[in-house]
Amino acid sequence: MIVFISLIFGCSNTTNNKQNQTDTIDSRVSISSAETIQINELPVIGDLINDSIIMKCKNKSLLINSSDVSPFATVIYKGLVFDVAWSGDKRVKYLSTSDSHFVTDENVKVNMTLKDIKDILRVEIVKTPGWAYSIKLKSGWNAAFCVDSICTGRAIIDNDKVKWIYKN
Repeated sequence: MIVFISLIFGCSNTTNNKQNQTDTIDSRVSISSAETIQINELPVIGDLINDSIIMKCKNKSLLINSSDVSPFATVIYKGLVFDVAWSGDKRVKYLSTSDSHFVTDENVKVNMTLKDIKDILRVEIVKTPGWAYSIKLKSGWNAAFCVDSICTGRAIIDNDKVKWIYKN
């Protein structure tokens, strides 16, 4: 689903092997039933994170740009999987998904090619070395591309695909 490099530290100290068993989605995130949190409302940037979420995932970190690692939780909202990262003051500072069922207001989704996006939108591509190529969308979301093992080691081309969608 999501493909880019991140630092992950376990979110659960449970001794139950079944609960501790992890399904790896990719190199960026791992989810187990004990680590995924169902939510009723998707947070927005600046929202305060509930202490129970912070405590559940207090040792879990996510690379949210080329130089920032933040604590995060994996949540499920309306059947879609998101990562929510927060700052030291417990405010949401990053929200992302690699769930292919999530579609932005501009009809952009994970696995869409750069050419597909160019066909429906005028794009400006921003390169953040070592993290991603991104396209900022009017909805406030960004489409992110990771094109090689370091994500930006070569030029982006039309058949490269969106790997995740994020807000920050």
